[in-house]
Formats: sequence, structure tokens, C-alpha cells
Amino acid sequence: MGYSAGALVQLAEYHLSPDTDYPRFTYQKGIPYLHGFYLEVHYEGTEE
Repeated sequence: MGYSAGALVQLAEYHLSPDTDYPRFTYQKGIPYLHGFYLEVHYEGTEE
């Protein structure tokens, strides 16, 4: 598991933004270690 996936999966809920691997925005359930915020990974150089 990579750094970004490892960070996201620790959230109770996380989102995946569209990119070359994921064609649409989705919400996913994670392992609820962290609560109250969201992360956007792989955002450098994107319009989002």
C-alpha cells in the first residue's frame, strides 16, 4: 500500500477524485482511526 492510500484508508470516510485511475468522484468507507477532516491526495498540477 502506498503513502496516499495508507493515509486515506485511516479515515472513517474518504473520497476519490477523478483521475487516470478513477473515472468518477466517489466516497469510500475506511478504517475509522481518523475523524473530522478529509484529504486530497495527488493534487499537484491538477485543476482541482
